[in-house]
Amino acid sequence: MRRSALIVLNIVCGALLGVAINFATGDSPFRVRLIAWLLVGGLVLTVTVLELLKHRAAADRPTEPAQARRVLMDRVRRFWLAGVLERSLYHEARIELRLSATATDHDHPWGVSARGADGSEPHFPAGTEMTVLYERLGESVVILGTPGSGKTTMLLELARGLLDQASADDRPVPVVLPLASWAVRRDPLDVWITGELGARYGLPRELAERWVAEQRILPLLDGLDEVAAEHRDACAAAINAYRHAHSLAGLVVCCRITEYAELREPVAADGTLTIEPLTRPQIEAYMAGAGPGLDGLRSALSADPGLWELADSPLLLSIMALAYRDGPGPESAAGDRRRRLFAHYVDGMLRHRRNAAYPPEVARRYLGRLAYFLVEQAQTVFYLDMLYVGDGPRSLGARPSRRRVAAVTAIGPALLVGLVATGLMGWVVGLAAGVYMGVMLFFGLALRGFDEWTEAITAEMLIADPRKSSDAFFRELMVQILAGTVALRSGRGALRREPGRWLKINVLMGLAVAAAVAIGVHSSLAAALWYWLGFLVVTTSAWSIGPPVFLLSTELRPAPGRREVPGPAAAGRVAGAASFSPLVGAGFGALAGVLASLAPDPALPPVRFGLVIGLMTALLMFALIAGALVVEQLFLRAALRSAGIVPWPYLPFLDYMVECLMLRKVGAGYIFVHRELMEFLAVGPPVR
Repeated sequence: MRRSALIVLNIVCGALLGVAINFATGDSPFRVRLIAWLLVGGLVLTVTVLELLKHRAAADRPTEPAQARRVLMDRVRRFWLAGVLERSLYHEARIELRLSATATDHDHPWGVSARGADGSEPHFPAGTEMTVLYERLGESVVILGTPGSGKTTMLLELARGLLDQASADDRPVPVVLPLASWAVRRDPLDVWITGELGARYGLPRELAERWVAEQRILPLLDGLDEVAAEHRDACAAAINAYRHAHSLAGLVVCCRITEYAELREPVAADGTLTIEPLTRPQIEAYMAGAGPGLDGLRSALSADPGLWELADSPLLLSIMALAYRDGPGPESAAGDRRRRLFAHYVDGMLRHRRNAAYPPEVARRYLGRLAYFLVEQAQTVFYLDMLYVGDGPRSLGARPSRRRVAAVTAIGPALLVGLVATGLMGWVVGLAAGVYMGVMLFFGLALRGFDEWTEAITAEMLIADPRKSSDAFFRELMVQILAGTVALRSGRGALRREPGRWLKINVLMGLAVAAAVAIGVHSSLAAALWYWLGFLVVTTSAWSIGPPVFLLSTELRPAPGRREVPGPAAAGRVAGAASFSPLVGAGFGALAGVLASLAPDPALPPVRFGLVIGLMTALLMFALIAGALVVEQLFLRAALRSAGIVPWPYLPFLDYMVECLMLRKVGAGYIFVHRELMEFLAVGPPVR
């Protein structure tokens, strides 16, 4: 829990403690004083626990940056060096085909030409380490090359050398960041880097913001050409703005030559490295020293000499070696040589590594749908949470009906509240409370949409200064809540109307509950109306305050593990809601108990009334924050599986595609072994 949340909870508990002490030491009836003393004891215990948590957080803070730095470097190594560089198609092909080792295996299979910002063309001997090239070119470099030439491999070799240097001293930490995701929000680059450090590497947001501002992060930006074409110039401008504001920080950008030449404004780097295509002598030397593992490729080249035109990059040479391991084979694929090559590769890999759960034609369909989705989204890395994002042609499936999700979400809480209230206060009150809970939760979710409501409030406060600290957001939200302006400043006009509709339903349902209480426990009308007022005040306050406070006081991180429903991001929200909702329920339950003890001619035991209201509030919070999201994901996954678009579970299939050298795993995400393969598989309408 964040320090700001601990402070606010301390303030709330302190205020309630003062009220409880007044009742406990006053002239109230014995029953009221007993409840007040119980409340005092609970609040004192709560304040003690919060203080201990606050002091422990303060004590842990000095050691956090050093530990976070080690964790960040370890994740860059695991995600990109072990997961991608050491499993590049070039190396995997050598292992798969058992090619003979040579003394030059550790050298780059390409040549490079360098150019300084002043137009100079320094010459570097063959085999010069990437860190030397980087430092000699001013520590701000653009890596250029044709498709498949090895730009990402060169970037990752540089990352390996820079990580070794950062481990030995206090240099900035190199972090690999695929640029395609920048186009989603198009934030200033420092804001985007901060978000990626949290979302992809699990770095706390406040620490990420500080490190980016202090130039302790060295961004290695992969794939400027993979940014959507309509946003590519804006991305280059954002990189230059970042470069101007962080002039002492290093920076590396990868891009295809053609797309880079089309930019209105080039990246403000100190030098460029251009990867040269493989020459015919280089290819022949590679094949001559590889042994019998390339006999199939040699036969294919003899049968179709035009294939030599494709073997100008390490990627295509490796794909050719794997695709033609059994010789040229029948020419069943249509299209030019490049498309036939990829078709041979896909068919050959699925044939050589069969999996009974995914026959080749089924695997090809699933893989094609994934490729089409990533191309349409203009993204390169697939994360499981992407299954649940978006609606319409760019999503893997349409979202389920909001009303259906709301109805299913409301059933469980309504039944639980009804059963507990029946056991504590009789079946009439239990039935009324259960119906009230179900109706209010259903209409709350179906009318306004929790995510739209809370995100609109949050987004409005972000517009003025997107780099404002989370503590500032939290303080501003508290001011708005105390001033009673949240409902008026909620963003879009459609959203402003929904709270009024929900409040009208709440009033009518509350009156129905009051009538049920009057009938069920034979209370006076005045007492029943008092209980109705308690229902209205507590539920409206919890609904309006709880979810926004949760979103701005809790740092949500994807939960580790391989559970697919809820997805990683939703699982983090579920975990946060599971700890936050009982606190809110306990606070509002105590408040409801105090209100019930003050009712004229009380007919309901205040403790029992407080327990029921506390349970309702906790379940309401959990359903709003996480429950509806989980139900929606269940509906969506069932629909995707039924339509044959995505298998359930999905992760075993993605891991199988890694074995087939179609995908590579990067942290919690998956990328195609190369963009060209993804684009080949994605051609045409979505496969359903």
